[in-house]
Amino acid sequence: MTKRISRITAILLIALCLSGCSGSLYEREYVMMREHSNFPSDGDSDGEIIAEVSSAAAIREACVNMIRDYVRYGIILFAEDYDGDPAEDVPIICQETAENTSLGIYAVNSINYAVMRRDGVLEAEISIDFKKTSQEIRNIQYTGSRRDIEELISSRLEQAESGVTFVSQLRDIDEEYIQNYITELYYGDALLSAYEPNVTTEIYIGFDNEIIVEIDFGRRYSQTRTLEMLEQMIGEAELYLTEYSGSSTGQWLMHVCDKLGNSVRYTNPSSLYTRTINDNTAYGALCEKKAVSEGFAMAFKAICDLNDVECFVVRGQKDGAEHFWNIVMLDSEYYHIDTTVVSGEGMYRAFLKNDTSLGSEYTWDRSAYPECTGFTTYYDLMQEEIY
Repeated sequence: MTKRISRITAILLIALCLSGCSGSLYEREYVMMREHSNFPSDGDSDGEIIAEVSSAAAIREACVNMIRDYVRYGIILFAEDYDGDPAEDVPIICQETAENTSLGIYAVNSINYAVMRRDGVLEAEISIDFKKTSQEIRNIQYTGSRRDIEELISSRLEQAESGVTFVSQLRDIDEEYIQNYITELYYGDALLSAYEPNVTTEIYIGFDNEIIVEIDFGRRYSQTRTLEMLEQMIGEAELYLTEYSGSSTGQWLMHVCDKLGNSVRYTNPSSLYTRTINDNTAYGALCEKKAVSEGFAMAFKAICDLNDVECFVVRGQKDGAEHFWNIVMLDSEYYHIDTTVVSGEGMYRAFLKNDTSLGSEYTWDRSAYPECTGFTTYYDLMQEEIY
């Protein structure tokens, strides 16, 4: 058991000066570090005995369990064979639990205490000032691997939860990892959420082996409304499958581009007067019929996902400005499709283009997406339709 003698001595001296106490601990005198206004007054004390301890480690475990169980006030009894001096150990452990453990940093403002002998038994009264609610603490999930973390985040997004809090022993988890994973998840599964989460992450790091990660998804709407929007969006996307009677994937892709182009109005991303809050989403394109390039690309991917056609949302630039489009697989080859350009300039301009024929006005991180090398064109599909 580590003893910090100089620090303990200073703490005890300060406590004695502040309280004006003198005499022995074993004469029912309090040894206090903080004001004890959080303790129940005499006659109102309903603190339960939460543990009987014989070591400093057991005190620490009891304090952590009080936080986990949201126990505001409790009593720790010291066994006759206690290994150490409670008057020295309790102040240090309470402070370290509150300030140096991930759970303490996350959940409490302070831990107050008093050590005394009552009816011949040495005990410590522990009072916790919480900054989180009991529900917030009970909602903490315990994870093992990165896969556990990613499955947890994915399931909470799918359920349109407001966020998630979890414990992990992977101390390399950081805000960048969380943001990148959720962004990848959103663009990789267009049927997961009706709009992109506006993520904020807080990470609570103590000197223990655990971290607590608190993620707020930044929902635009209530859980009920968000799920309704997702259901409505999927319903609109399904029409692109049920309204097509052919069997050719290429012809179907052409049908999707044509229908999107004719039913969705493009909004200028630089215009404050025509933009809407959802125009960068599949919901905005499919349900509100207004979209910027990101909304067109997300809607196209949502439709392809429903039909099990491999599709990617590409985030790049066109003419130097941020722009979104898609890459799809057709007959084992990848192609570019830009439904935004198709809607304004026609199918021939941006439908089934390879990396060479797409046009020099497009730039993107080529290492992040499949290489497009196919040679089928819009005109080939038109000939196929004729014959």
